[in-house]
Amino acid sequence: GTGKGILYIDDIRLYKTAPAAVVPVDPGTTGLVSLFDMEGGKVADSISGVTGTLNSTAFAASMTASMGQAVQFNGTTAFVDLGTDYWTKVVSKLSNCTFAAWVNYSGQGAVWQRVFDFGSGSNVNVFMTVSNGTAGIPRFAVKTGVANTGSTGTGFVETNVSGSRAMSVGWHHLAGVVNATGGTTGNPVLSIYVDGALAGGPRAGRLPQDMALQSPTPGVWQMWLGRSQYTGDPYFNGSIDDFRVYNRALSAGEIDWLAGDR
Repeated sequence: GTGKGILYIDDIRLYKTAPAAVVPVDPGTTGLVSLFDMEGGKVADSISGVTGTLNSTAFAASMTASMGQAVQFNGTTAFVDLGTDYWTKVVSKLSNCTFAAWVNYSGQGAVWQRVFDFGSGSNVNVFMTVSNGTAGIPRFAVKTGVANTGSTGTGFVETNVSGSRAMSVGWHHLAGVVNATGGTTGNPVLSIYVDGALAGGPRAGRLPQDMALQSPTPGVWQMWLGRSQYTGDPYFNGSIDDFRVYNRALSAGEIDWLAGDR
């Protein structure tokens, strides 16, 4: 129009040939092993049957009216406990897998607050954070004592992948993918997607199911939304909706579809 302002330009790239366009593809329900739509004032998995225990959480409108409710976290005491059944029924079986959710990033609170953190303490867990030490840069990580499929490592090592830039305040779609044989030597790799686009990875990683092999507290599994296994980390400040888990590594096109490109 006739207005005036400042135009910012960043990340200009030139390719000899045009990169292939990502075509959105409906992932359907193939491999979908967990789905929390956050409706009805509860956090209930319509597939596994697990219902979370609410701790100081509330419910607010999601990003669009068509998505209904989202569960809201206050950043101080609020979290959802999915219980040990969620480990048994879902997480313990994951090798190839995808974790995805809509997340309302508030920009409030300290770094390392969790979208989810499933494990048995700070040495064995799989998690997604909205701030990897820098506010707004998400990270997806798997930490176990297993080096690769079928072999054991020394100590507990976190493998992770982070986004390339900070998210703005507001709603974003986050997805963490584990490809069990996607590495150059057939080993697991991790990737993270933000708003349907690959933001980091693939990078060498581990399998969530391998947490069972070297858990420091066997049988004690803490399956949390909005809370970290690390006691010094802050609680999540924001909202989560449409949290889902697939027992397969979704393609870029399928994640793009989940992020709203349809």
